[in-house]
Amino acid sequence: MSSPLPSYPAQPAPRAPGEDWRGAPPPGRGAARGLAVAALVLAVLGFLVLTWVGAVVLALIVLAGSSARDRRGVGLAWTALGVCLVWVVGVTAWLAIAPPAAFLDALSTTGAGPGRGSDGQIEAEGRLSTLDLREHDCFDSAELAAESPQIVQVDAKPCSDLHQFEVAAVVRIGTKDFPGTNRVQRMATRKCVPHLRRLDSSRSLTLDMLWTIAPTADSWTRFEDRTALCVVGDPAHPSTGSVRDGDSSGPTTGV
Repeated sequence: MSSPLPSYPAQPAPRAPGEDWRGAPPPGRGAARGLAVAALVLAVLGFLVLTWVGAVVLALIVLAGSSARDRRGVGLAWTALGVCLVWVVGVTAWLAIAPPAAFLDALSTTGAGPGRGSDGQIEAEGRLSTLDLREHDCFDSAELAAESPQIVQVDAKPCSDLHQFEVAAVVRIGTKDFPGTNRVQRMATRKCVPHLRRLDSSRSLTLDMLWTIAPTADSWTRFEDRTALCVVGDPAHPSTGSVRDGDSSGPTTGV
């Protein structure tokens, strides 16, 4: 007579990675992939800048909650962090070669710009890009008074108001390549001197009252700026009126 076969205790069914003894995923890990997807979406939208913060936070949450047995969402989280890094490197490189932010802001004069009449003359004060200044526009500029090599915006105003400077003429710099900051200033001065001599003689304008706003390397390359502004004025003694009309009033001494 044969002996009965030995009995063995039942063994639990194999568990998938990340499952607990009931076969359910660990608490808090069910949404890991969703968070990782959200992080990646925010990273791709990095041109909005602030989305970088959300992407990094969500990716770090996913990575912090991962384990050797449960890697759900980890790949997407690392991808999101990589995309954010690409954005940071790209924006840093762009800022390194782009013109200063103030220069870009100066190109937009809508909303806060000065009001012009039907004849094109300024009738109300406002900030104005130097690229938009016209002949016989009047303005104030602390940067020009300080002889800054790069002047971005000025405070334009009607010539009937007290002002420091007036655009006497707009001249063209006729070279193909940017000649350099010092040379372009000398070229502008040489072209502006004849215009100074033809202006209102009753104001006794002298060479020390002649100022120039010449193209910069950025405006020359990016905006094909080839014009220089011949400016007259005495920032220490503002005046009213325009040299064009011969009705200017104010001190006649140089700076």
